[in-house]
Amino acid sequence: MSMAGERCWSEMRGDEGRAVPGCWVTPEGYIVSLCRLTKTPFTVIRPGDRAPFAYLGDEAEVVRMIQADQQARAGEGVCA
Repeated sequence: MSMAGERCWSEMRGDEGRAVPGCWVTPEGYIVSLCRLTKTPFTVIRPGDRAPFAYLGDEAEVVRMIQADQQARAGEGVCA
């Protein structure tokens, strides 16, 4: 699976500079990881957070969730 090429996501790199298998970083800073042990194999972490906020079943859901989260967060900034 090459999500990095399809979605312009970069491979996530660990502290030692090595690629982390099954983990990508979006241009906006979201971390998407693949876990094959669950029915919802993709987790999404917001920029600056440490824990996932979404567990999703496929790439299309990941993209929609990130877009919706960005819109919601932008809306929070306007109201604050």
